[in-house]
Amino acid sequence: MLDRLPALIGYWDQDHRNVIANAAHFKYFGFTPEEARGRHMREILGETSYTLNLPHIKGALAGGEQLFGRTLIDRHGMTRHMQASYIPDIVDGQVQDFYAHVTDLTA
Repeated sequence: MLDRLPALIGYWDQDHRNVIANAAHFKYFGFTPEEARGRHMREILGETSYTLNLPHIKGALAGGEQLFGRTLIDRHGMTRHMQASYIPDIVDGQVQDFYAHVTDLTA
């Protein structure tokens, strides 16, 4: 079901490693869901985007929902304007990991 959605959908652990990624990741980053699994977010996004997103990652892992805009260059060299939501996965009052939902606003 997630692979049919055009948005980037993912689930990331406390160490910033991918647990689940949908097929849209291939369009933007060149990683299939299977190839993304277990990779550090730095490997998926690249150093610059990862560094820019780090305060939002830390915010989500501290329990706060994050909503922010970002421009990125996809694997084909095209500039994309994105809106990202990082949502903490809170179980029994403890942040486990976080969900990411990223929508391409370029069009």
